[in-house]
Amino acid sequence: MSKIKHLDQETIIKIAAGEVIERPSFVVKELIENSIDARATKIVIEVVDGGKQLIRVTDNGCGIEKEDLILAFDRYATSKISSFQDLSRIITFGFRGEALASIANVSGYVEAQTKVKNMQSGNRLVIKDGKMGEIEEIGCPIGTTIVVKDLFKNIPARKKYLKSSRAELSRIIDIVTRYAIINHQVSFELINKNKSIFKSVRSDRWEATLVNILGADTVKNLIPINFVSNDFKISGFTSRKNLTKINRDWIFIYVNSRPIISSSITNAVKEAYKGYILSNKYPISIIHLNIDPYLIDINVHPNKNTIRFYKEEEVIKRIKEAVLEAITKDHEMDLPEKTFNDLIKDNKTKLLDYANEEKTFLYSENKIVDSFISKPVSISDFIEGDTNQKSDAIDINFESSFLNIFNDTKIKILGQVLDTYIIIEGKNGIFLIDQHAADERIRYERLKTMRDSKQISQRLLVSVNIELSPREQIIFEDLKDILESIGFDIQHFGGRTYNVKSIPYSASKLNDSPSIYSFLKDLFTLSRSSYPEIEDEAIKLISCRGSIKSGDKISKVEMLNLLKELSKCRNPMICPHGRPTIIKISSYQLEKMFQRLG
Repeated sequence: MSKIKHLDQETIIKIAAGEVIERPSFVVKELIENSIDARATKIVIEVVDGGKQLIRVTDNGCGIEKEDLILAFDRYATSKISSFQDLSRIITFGFRGEALASIANVSGYVEAQTKVKNMQSGNRLVIKDGKMGEIEEIGCPIGTTIVVKDLFKNIPARKKYLKSSRAELSRIIDIVTRYAIINHQVSFELINKNKSIFKSVRSDRWEATLVNILGADTVKNLIPINFVSNDFKISGFTSRKNLTKINRDWIFIYVNSRPIISSSITNAVKEAYKGYILSNKYPISIIHLNIDPYLIDINVHPNKNTIRFYKEEEVIKRIKEAVLEAITKDHEMDLPEKTFNDLIKDNKTKLLDYANEEKTFLYSENKIVDSFISKPVSISDFIEGDTNQKSDAIDINFESSFLNIFNDTKIKILGQVLDTYIIIEGKNGIFLIDQHAADERIRYERLKTMRDSKQISQRLLVSVNIELSPREQIIFEDLKDILESIGFDIQHFGGRTYNVKSIPYSASKLNDSPSIYSFLKDLFTLSRSSYPEIEDEAIKLISCRGSIKSGDKISKVEMLNLLKELSKCRNPMICPHGRPTIIKISSYQLEKMFQRLG
């Protein structure tokens, strides 16, 4: 008996629909694209439960004719193309004729209400569990409303793997933001649980829309991008070197106004900033590539967010050049004569010489490079402060468990090295303490203890205002309870402005608008994590930002206080991020390094 069988038509349809609609944000994406193709100037998106229970998208576009309404929900029925050749010159968002059919096939309930211009009434069509009802006449405004309920009811396996409602909402916010940024001639509104959480205003000027979405403080630090060739044009904005993010989420890429995902373009933008920003930071960039449709292939994947370029290497090269040109023309940024890599190449011979010297010093049995030590070196040279200061052993009231680390009741603080590490002499060796990691551990445990006792907040002498973008406002409102639980008192002040009245205890360095906003930006990147994870990461961030830094000079008294507080910690050996706070070099290891062992 044959083991290979033809799938029934219903199974085929549901498998195919699952490729197009992967999660609620994909439904929102497809419906927004339909609205833009219908020449809408206003699009309202409503969601409940992260789109899992309800998605409603309403536009004021041209509407759908009655005779086309049923066809609109048929698979591979479209008004955008009529033959395969049309794909090479497609300028609309939709063209596959799959979106509405796929949405209907994976949802428990889909409803379409639509009306075209010059018609006295509209039409309504309901589809339940993939079964199409009859069209009925209704009263409604010009445009189209699509209602989707109980997403993935007909594909339980897909529904099971959806993220939390908060995570799915975050993805929807990202989709709406991306379309709102490039479509400044369209107003967008996102409503979650009957509350408006995002609103962009229609404008003839792209910059005005960006101010509305990203905030004035961000936009004033953007510089324009302009590049024109025979085949394409690159336009957009990119940030000055003083405005960076900790991930690539703020690099927005568009091809013929279509949002796309391209690691090649993202890497090209990042590469243009090499030498200007830290390697673990990313710029804010809006890259719009306007290109002849003949030179791209958008029929790569059903989600249509991946594109192939006919001359990809040239496109990537030109994008990098366009961004770099914008950076170098900006009056706040001077192009360095040589990059760090150039300096390494120029000094390759010297570096090799240094390496050989180091080998000689480390591995020669009885030879010491004369130039390395030209005079006797005293341990006092490494002690911070007055060289006449005594470094006698000190008997401190440390926690007994902490003293076990040093294997002695008396330890000797020798001083500070590299303005980063505290050196301590113990009974059987020396210890290096990372001052930042130690202080971070102290503050972390203190904040957690104070949070549990509800005594975590300190009021600012003068409250400060911060401005959030609509996208950041949405995340802030979602994380507000967490921020309050760790000691922040931040109140809405009107518009996109928020007033900070109180900050967490031990976070005295978060006392002005830039530092608070910088902290919030880093916290917002964790918005898709669970509540306990975000709260713990927030405490870690506060502890890190409030701690003594590498490079800070500290006195012997401050060293002593740091050790006392570290001795009280439940876990003094590692910082909250898992790095060691204390490293021991035993007397045996020292003797072995100096080859004193027989």
